[in-house]
Amino acid sequence: MKIYSIMDALSLSRAFADFHDHLSVHGIDENCLFDCKLVFSELASNAVKHADGGTIRVHVTDGEIVITLLGEFVAPEKSVCSPVLEESGRGLYLIDSVCKSRTNTAEGLQVVLIKR
Repeated sequence: MKIYSIMDALSLSRAFADFHDHLSVHGIDENCLFDCKLVFSELASNAVKHADGGTIRVHVTDGEIVITLLGEFVAPEKSVCSPVLEESGRGLYLIDSVCKSRTNTAEGLQVVLIKR
């Protein structure tokens, strides 16, 4: 298990690079790695943008990758894609499109990706 503290753009950049290295060590294929990086990036940047930072926990098992944004983050149950000309509002929609599940838990917002 790996834990990342994201407080600003610099810590986000460092965590993102370490996250990539961490998953590469586990032999995650390129398609799944892309999806994982997308999810991590969306969760981390939203934590910085909307909550002055946060902590992300990553757990890799034989069959899945669980990424949890720890804290008092409550996401809507259903995501919608913003109109094309909007600058934001697609994060949860993108996450939902690549993940097996997304759940609000007592610990925070948890997403599960399946290895391909």
